[in-house]
Amino acid sequence: PIFALVFASLMVLVIWLSALGTHSEIPRLPQPPENIDPLRLSRLFKEIKSSLQIQPFRRIIAAGFLFSAMLGTMLALVIFGCTYFWGMSSGEIGTVIPVSILGVIVGTIITRPVSAFIGEKKQTYMVGMVWFAVFSSSTILLRLVGFFPANGHWSIVPLVTTTNAIAYMGWGVCSAITASMIADLTDEHERVHRVRQEGIYYGASSLMAKVASGFGSFAAGIITDISGVAGLSDPVLIDPAVILRFCLLWGTLPLVVCGIAVFVIRNYDIDHVRHAKILQEIDIRKSTGKHLYKKV
Repeated sequence: PIFALVFASLMVLVIWLSALGTHSEIPRLPQPPENIDPLRLSRLFKEIKSSLQIQPFRRIIAAGFLFSAMLGTMLALVIFGCTYFWGMSSGEIGTVIPVSILGVIVGTIITRPVSAFIGEKKQTYMVGMVWFAVFSSSTILLRLVGFFPANGHWSIVPLVTTTNAIAYMGWGVCSAITASMIADLTDEHERVHRVRQEGIYYGASSLMAKVASGFGSFAAGIITDISGVAGLSDPVLIDPAVILRFCLLWGTLPLVVCGIAVFVIRNYDIDHVRHAKILQEIDIRKSTGKHLYKKV
């Protein structure tokens, strides 16, 4: 109850701080066209269709679904991994998870300098996924090949906690840069369809993340059943063959899924040069009075 109360209070606090911090921006937000069609179910499906016509959007949705599903799976498996693979107590697990969340926050904060260093948003997104995959899998695979101390050693908890925090920084980078990439997609949508449509893009991205996370929890259940970890109670009595099966699935999952996601996103083609041309075309249309609402 205390854990839930603390995080529920933090969620409410962050929501209110975000609302108060951005309230002054409301007057500067783009306004909807005066001749826009009334809201109907048919219009909603037309807008969804028009957004899916933007090829980079299909790419980022597909890659994002894979990444979010993998994250949901990893989050659902972390208790099993820390208990049966690393032999941690509930108190030690209670240290690993909050520090990992702190890693997400730090990753979000450093996204801008990381993106500036890399140069392009797509490459930053790809680096974030690889970053998460490598650090998430490294400790597990290193233990399997004998490069980690035995359970109970004083260094296990600091090593796992630190590595997980670094891995989750990659998640933070991906989350922040995704929002920036979607902002570019709304500009492309405006160029193609002559109307801004932020809501459908951010709403689709949020829905995709939730659906994928739920799918990840389902996949985690399959992994625990296949490996035999489900239903175990005493980590000391666990069959080594069971933990080996579990860790081969748990440890390789981020590498495989993120590798596929990187392959999917590789043809996302809105870089800073193309985005500048998109904005230029929109500005020219507006200045010549040709930027009129076009029904989709």
